[in-house]
Amino acid sequence: MNHPTMNGAVLTGSRAVSGTSRPPPMSQNNLYKGFESSPIEARNWIIHKRFIRKEFELCKMIISDELTSSKGYNEYANFVLGLILRREGKIQDSLECFQKCHVLNPKNVENIKQVARSLYLFGRYQLAIEGYLEAEKRAESPDPVIYFNLECFIKQDDLKAAAEIYNVALQLYPSSSDLYTEFGVLQMNRGDPQSAFDKFGSALAHEQTCTKSLLAAGSIIQRNGDYDVALAKYKVAAQYLPESAALWNNVGMCFFGKRKYVAAISCLKRANYLAPLDWKTLYNLGLVHIHSKQYASAFNFLSASIKLNHKHAPSFMLLANALKNLDDPDNTIKAYEQAIKLDPEDPATRVNYGVFLHSIAEKQRALEQLNYFRKIAQRIPHLDKQLLETAKTISSTLTQDIVVHPQRSQPVEYETSADVLQPVQSISTEQEMLPDEV
Repeated sequence: MNHPTMNGAVLTGSRAVSGTSRPPPMSQNNLYKGFESSPIEARNWIIHKRFIRKEFELCKMIISDELTSSKGYNEYANFVLGLILRREGKIQDSLECFQKCHVLNPKNVENIKQVARSLYLFGRYQLAIEGYLEAEKRAESPDPVIYFNLECFIKQDDLKAAAEIYNVALQLYPSSSDLYTEFGVLQMNRGDPQSAFDKFGSALAHEQTCTKSLLAAGSIIQRNGDYDVALAKYKVAAQYLPESAALWNNVGMCFFGKRKYVAAISCLKRANYLAPLDWKTLYNLGLVHIHSKQYASAFNFLSASIKLNHKHAPSFMLLANALKNLDDPDNTIKAYEQAIKLDPEDPATRVNYGVFLHSIAEKQRALEQLNYFRKIAQRIPHLDKQLLETAKTISSTLTQDIVVHPQRSQPVEYETSADVLQPVQSISTEQEMLPDEV
């Protein structure tokens, strides 16, 4: 049945509305009423789009408008602003943004993780650890980001706790080459190279091109004297890291171990070109130049290394060696004294200093250094044969000289116990710098 009509109008109840009639005009306030009721998150997609495009200044302007209109209640705007401020180095401001996010949404694990990360960057490692542990409790499923931020435990020197968490993480992510690599580095810091080597091997089993594991495994092999095997590892890594200063530094020290000094200097200079402010490379260049009897060049490289790191005792010991061969006894003594001041327990410095004092007829002072070396040797069960034989020879010479001239001083007997004479680790009289630990 058709509805009754009247002049084109439709009857709706008792009121007729014309089909061609227009609604009454809306006031200016009513025009914006719909926008006022839009959700807070309405423009989050714009913020996200600008952020991933790295248009940070424009993104900050949009965020400012959003926070003003939402009176600071836009969680995502605060979160992105915190990320941008962290990139700009404003750690305190970014921390405040993430704390606001946590207040607005305490159950969001991402907010807790970012608060913990900011605390870590501040150096407040204990609070950062508590934050990550809280995030782990609230996470519905295992979160790899939490396990990859174990530097907090390492910075706190709690290596045992860090190792335990790595074990848990590897049970959850058994195929993660990154976790195996980081665990291997941790084991190296704990003084367990065999366990570290196993972890690096596991990482390479899952990812043959894991360059960090290749470098670290190569450095362990290099320490054991297998230079050819280490060079084979570095050859593979060089395909993916041709401009790595650490790689070329380690390659150079492999050639140094094989006594190919020209090749070693060439590789080390390439490493120095790639990282001119790396004091380890400069130190190694000084070491190789001393062995190749280029003492002036060694002095230049060691001086540059000391300017970058003036707290490394072996650098001063090698500098003293170079100065001795450049016939500068006064500065040689100063360099040895500074090396002893920085590391009084270094046996190589004591023996080298004793040899130098013996060469300039400072018998009593030479005896004092050898006597101190004897005390160190009794505390350290394993020392290099070359160190022990050199100390024994100089001690015997000084003892004979004192027996012939008893008025000078009393003889000092050198004890050679079986424990001290066991050669285990390689410490030469001109102490070799270990390759870069990656």
